[in-house]
Amino acid sequence: MKLIIVGGRGNGLTVASLVEDINREWPYSWQLLGFFNDSDPIGTVLNDYPVLGRPEDMARREYRDVLFMYTPLLSMPYSKINAERLSLPPERFATLIHPSACISRHCQVGHGVAIMSLTQVRQGTKIGNHVTMLFGSSVGHDTTVGSYSYMSANAILGAAVTVQQGAYLGMSAIVRERATLGEWCLIGMGAVVLQDVPPGVVVVGNPARYLRERIFEPFKDED
Repeated sequence: MKLIIVGGRGNGLTVASLVEDINREWPYSWQLLGFFNDSDPIGTVLNDYPVLGRPEDMARREYRDVLFMYTPLLSMPYSKINAERLSLPPERFATLIHPSACISRHCQVGHGVAIMSLTQVRQGTKIGNHVTMLFGSSVGHDTTVGSYSYMSANAILGAAVTVQQGAYLGMSAIVRERATLGEWCLIGMGAVVLQDVPPGVVVVGNPARYLRERIFEPFKDED
C-alpha cells in the first residue's frame, strides 16, 4: 500500500522509522511516498523521503488510492481539530504496528494508530483513532484508550483502565487498574496514578498528585 505521513520532523520521522521496520520484517508492505506538512518547503528531504505537499493536498485526485498516517502533536486539542479538517473517512488512515509488538487478537484497534516496538496490548482492549503508543508501552486487559491519546515510552496502563480522549502519559508513567484518566489530562513522567484524574489537569509524582490545570499553547504546526 502507498502511504504518506502527515507530519514531519519529530513524530513524523519516528513513524517513518516504524514503516521501515515493518518493511524489513515483511518486505513491500508499505511504499512510503513522503510527507505532507506546513512547516517544510516542498521538496525538502527528511530521512530520504520528500515533502510532497500540504495537508490540504490530501483530497487531490492523484492521491485517491493512498493511505495516510496523521501524527498528532502530543495530544493537543488542535490535533483533533486538524484531523477533522482533513475531511477524510477514518478508513483512509493507516494503522501501523511494529513487528515486535505483542497485540492480542482479542482487542480492537482503530484507524491511524501507531504502535511502536515492544509494546504490549492485552485482550479486551479498545484503542480509538489516532492513538500513539511509543516503545515499550503496555496496556492491560479490558482497558479503553480514547482517540488522540499518547503513551510515551514505557508507560503502563493496568487492567480495566479508562483513558478518555487526548490523555497524555509521560515516560514510565504507571496507572493502576480501574482508574479513569479524564480528557486531555497529562500524566507526568514517572508518575504513579492510584486514583482517577480529572479532565484537563496535570498530575505528577508518586503517588500522583495535582500540579496545575493543563495549559495549551497557541496553535502551531503539527509535529
